[in-house]
Amino acid sequence: MGWLIGRQRTRGRGVYVAAFVTASCVLVASGAVASDASGNAKPTVPVVVCRTEYVPGSPPAVPTRIAIDGSPSSVRGLAAYTNHATYLIAPAGMACKGEVAQDGGANLIVWQRGKPEPRAHSHAEGLTLSQESAWVGCMYSLACPMFPSLANRIYPGFSQAVPCGTPPPREQIRRQGPDRGRFSDPPGVAGDGDPSGGPYTAEGAVGYARRKGAFRITCTLPAGQRRICRASLNDATARYS
Repeated sequence: MGWLIGRQRTRGRGVYVAAFVTASCVLVASGAVASDASGNAKPTVPVVVCRTEYVPGSPPAVPTRIAIDGSPSSVRGLAAYTNHATYLIAPAGMACKGEVAQDGGANLIVWQRGKPEPRAHSHAEGLTLSQESAWVGCMYSLACPMFPSLANRIYPGFSQAVPCGTPPPREQIRRQGPDRGRFSDPPGVAGDGDPSGGPYTAEGAVGYARRKGAFRITCTLPAGQRRICRASLNDATARYS
């Protein structure tokens, strides 16, 4: 992702704390089915542990498999990539890297193995997930400029100092209630999708929950893998509800 140490603006409009890290993954697996709080069986996928800059200290252990939220139509060929703090559902066999900041902010990026890491605006395929749980300014930036009313709910009055700006032309935005929304950048639109601007549609979701903070996820994959994007966005949205 090209993150920088310190609270600086990187990868478009995001504001993160991190050090640059290199992808190195370990795939672990066991089990097949988990249950939710109501005892209903949920499909699980193997967890891929990404090499991560974990600022708070030693990272916590993660499970070998996790259940996918959001009722996916299929989990075939999927994996859950993690930085020890959050999970990003993506195609199995990808490269990945992550970071977790002292204040709980976390980022993940997953891209095609053997290819260069995609930039925010590039022709590459990839998935990104950013989560902020403490700094309201960072939460605000995740919601802007697609959902300025949500950004203002997160940080009332901050728009007077830092306006959200205007989404790029042709970016499609769909509200899903006061705290949720979906957006997409069609092929060729270098928008808020990360990555976006290439030959693939960038599909994204943004959300906020008072106890969990804000998140933004983007899935940019070929048309034949759109089901994976739906599963990834649905899972992230359900986890942050």
